[in-house]
Amino acid sequence: MPQHKVCQGEYLSLIALAYGFRDWRKVYEHPRNEALRKKRPDPNLLYPGDIVHIPEREARSHTCSTGQEHRFVFKRPQHELRVKVLGQEGEPLRQQPFLVEGGGEMYEGTTDGEGVVVQSLPMQVESVTLHVGERQWTLQVGGLNPLEDTADNGISGVQARLNNLGFDPGPINGVLSEQTRQALCSFEVLHGLPITGQPQGRTLEKLKEVHGC
Repeated sequence: MPQHKVCQGEYLSLIALAYGFRDWRKVYEHPRNEALRKKRPDPNLLYPGDIVHIPEREARSHTCSTGQEHRFVFKRPQHELRVKVLGQEGEPLRQQPFLVEGGGEMYEGTTDGEGVVVQSLPMQVESVTLHVGERQWTLQVGGLNPLEDTADNGISGVQARLNNLGFDPGPINGVLSEQTRQALCSFEVLHGLPITGQPQGRTLEKLKEVHGC
């Protein structure tokens, strides 16, 4: 059975599609990936170096009449972008029009009652620009690292989440730098936590809660 070594920015849906599987569950739920499921219960949060076992694809066949024209429709696999947008004071930007640019396409919509942008995108889109009012953000789709069981003790995942929440941790490089500690302190102050500057305990749990994963 082939094996795939995860690279930075990859997630299960993207890996499965690269091997011809439109449904990522057929890969993730294969018995050979039991250890991966225990290690990474969220298939969207993989870490570089993780190993994914790729099962054999089942051949599909269709019976068609000769002498006639037949049409087959292939639906492009999509994934869902979900982003909560906050204002300067941390308030959700509810019911605000948004524009998402990515993959040469533009998508318009309105944030929901919690300030969340929900938009389906083609699986191949790796980066988008989100516009809400006069503000805009460039987002990497699928580039988030897990917080547990990683070679860098979850630091790159902490840095990415802090950055997404508006706290500048410096380079997302897996190193607990002074700038990253200062960003953690600012996060702790905002949420009424003891100031430690360390990604552990209540601080880590709150970071996961506020970020959403």
